[in-house]
Amino acid sequence: MRKANGCGLVLGMAWALGACGNPAASGPASGAPVKADVSGSAQKGPFSNGSQVSISELDVHLVQTGRTFSTTMSDDGGGYSVRGVQLDTPYARVEVNGFYFDEVRGQLSASPLSIFSYVDLSDRTTSNINLLGHLEATRLEHLVAEEGVSFSAAKIQAHREVLEMFQLDPRIIGSAEDLDISQPGAGNAALFAISVMLQGTRTVAELSELLSNIQSDLSRDGTLDDAANGSALMAGATTVDLARARENLAGRFEDLGVDATVPDIAGDVSRFADAAPYVYTGGGISYPIGFERPNLLDPGMARFAFDGKYQSLGFAYDLPEGSQVKIRITNHTSNEPMQPTSIWYFGANSVSLDWAITNYDWATGVQEFTSRHAGHGDLDLFGFMGSGSATLEYFESDSPEPTRTKEIAWSDWQSFGGPDVSVDPRQPPPDGGTGGNTSGSGGAGGTGSGGAAGYGGAGGDPHLPPDDPRALCGNGVIDQGEECDGGNLNGATCDTYMPGTVGELGCDPSVCHLRSITCDMPRLCGNGVIDEGEDCDGANLDGMTCADYRPGFIGELSCEPNVCRFNDLTCERACGNGVIDAGEECDGSNLNGATCETLEPNTSGEVRCSPSCTVMPLTCQPLCGNGVLDQGEACDFGMGPVDACTDCNPDCEVAPLPCP
Repeated sequence: MRKANGCGLVLGMAWALGACGNPAASGPASGAPVKADVSGSAQKGPFSNGSQVSISELDVHLVQTGRTFSTTMSDDGGGYSVRGVQLDTPYARVEVNGFYFDEVRGQLSASPLSIFSYVDLSDRTTSNINLLGHLEATRLEHLVAEEGVSFSAAKIQAHREVLEMFQLDPRIIGSAEDLDISQPGAGNAALFAISVMLQGTRTVAELSELLSNIQSDLSRDGTLDDAANGSALMAGATTVDLARARENLAGRFEDLGVDATVPDIAGDVSRFADAAPYVYTGGGISYPIGFERPNLLDPGMARFAFDGKYQSLGFAYDLPEGSQVKIRITNHTSNEPMQPTSIWYFGANSVSLDWAITNYDWATGVQEFTSRHAGHGDLDLFGFMGSGSATLEYFESDSPEPTRTKEIAWSDWQSFGGPDVSVDPRQPPPDGGTGGNTSGSGGAGGTGSGGAAGYGGAGGDPHLPPDDPRALCGNGVIDQGEECDGGNLNGATCDTYMPGTVGELGCDPSVCHLRSITCDMPRLCGNGVIDEGEDCDGANLDGMTCADYRPGFIGELSCEPNVCRFNDLTCERACGNGVIDAGEECDGSNLNGATCETLEPNTSGEVRCSPSCTVMPLTCQPLCGNGVLDQGEACDFGMGPVDACTDCNPDCEVAPLPCP
């Protein structure tokens, strides 16, 4: 079995050149050229075989010089090695781009991710690439390029600030370039915790956007100021199954033959959830990750290979009040109605409550599913037949165009998932109902709807013995042990089922028990009053503006209907629009008349506007000592003695000398 250490996987002789935490002492001094083999591990979860790693030379201002060395990873465990790196400066941007193991979902990411870090190679030949180093990078760049801080001091400061954002103690956590999620220890656990909280239930695109947002937020002052970013981190800390994520990663390393000890992160994540000054405000429409059975609608899931671990998939949503989603699946494989070979199916039990479903169109391969209510919804026994692929489109909140799209593929599925729900699509189901390849109208005594290859049912469940009480569920009569049956709710309402609530109550057709469809407390959002738990209500923003909600932004803040949360989509960053807004000294080329003299009296040269819209010196130099007799000077210190008996002092004033 291979051994993963704190620097990553052992690859070639390059690892003999330096060890993590104890780099080779013979490395060149800071500022000197570098010539070495550079190795390490690229980890989100571990990046996979085929990922691209590049090492780009940087000047002292961390600007790329154009010299780059690259390699293609040939190791699913995340290890890389770039041989023969030659740099004129020791500073480098080390970057990886590729697919990675998603520890939350337990599979390879659906698309590539790119992360990078800045390193000083004067004293190391190993550099691990991970999310901690990635988050440090833009803050480090700002400190070096904009504030003139040395690389080493900026590295320490950025490292500390990022860790403190996650409520982690920087005194016990080593450099990001030395951390490895396959090994035990406080630092490695911290890195894994950060990875899990950032991943959450996000797709790769959503993760990449969040990383960029946090980098931008941190870059100026080293603190996380945007409430949306804080909410996103809190979501990852409170909605992920941490034990499952650890189990997934350990299983991945085991499958790869890597001797790994994945650290426990429960303590670090719990500390963040309890102590961080952020509030999870909810994320609108979501499609929860399924663990016992994967959720087909999870945007981060694209491949569904039948491996016996689960017999069916989820088809689940979580919708805020007032929202809706329509799912359109377009099969890429044509099928014969009586002998389908590559298609999907689903059971009938939850259709009437959670989804409105069209018949499968055999000519186009299209079927549509529209949510019936807010809250949580799902389908029973969704699965595939054979192997195939399809396009899945999401139409959220009545959007006429898809709000997101993904391509899915399935392989090696058994007909209808397993023997417990197996139905020959060429034969009618028991008790005379028609299902199989049609939309599945039920048989005598009840109704049942199928899917593309669904199954219908007779009144009650034909697979149960007649004396089983569940066999009577569906006959429209409330029998012993039943709370309801079909549309017969026995007079029950939301208020009798959940006192104080209003909405729609339904009957679960699988067990004939009452079930809330939209039962909820009376809605206060929309009454124009900011009630408990609301940011705003209608036009009532409680005096908040874009500048209050997102410091440094201008525009029009609004209130999101139905949820009464602030909507900052029209808030724009003030700095960079060329206009000097409140709190700005300059903006782009607009210096507002600033000069070296106004910035620092008795200086001359050029000034510039920083990315944070503050005036900064570019070539400002003191007037006294420049060798020119400027206005207000009796002499100039740089011009030497005035005559044999007088000299020019450092204040550019004439001073007597002993005469010869």
